[in-house]
Amino acid sequence: MDSVSCCVRNHPLTPVQSCGVDPMKAAEILEALGQIEAAARVLEAAGRLPKWKKECIAKYSECQDEKWVGNCHDCLRRCQGQQKWPDDMCYDPRKRN
Repeated sequence: MDSVSCCVRNHPLTPVQSCGVDPMKAAEILEALGQIEAAARVLEAAGRLPKWKKECIAKYSECQDEKWVGNCHDCLRRCQGQQKWPDDMCYDPRKRN
């Protein structure tokens, strides 16, 4: 791990200010560390988070917090690639008939 990654890991809420790193690089490091929501906050604060990615992250958070059916991490990766949450792979079982 290099010094920038180490700094971002130690300052996940303020990596741009604390580490002097570009928001996109900070988000990339945070995502690699599994800190998806922190990465989203960094990009959102920088005005660089597209709507589809906000939706992917929101669904991922719900999936994790509410113990949805499916692998939340795999669904997040699919959502990032397709720019749409894979409702057939990860879903709230209480909302299915």
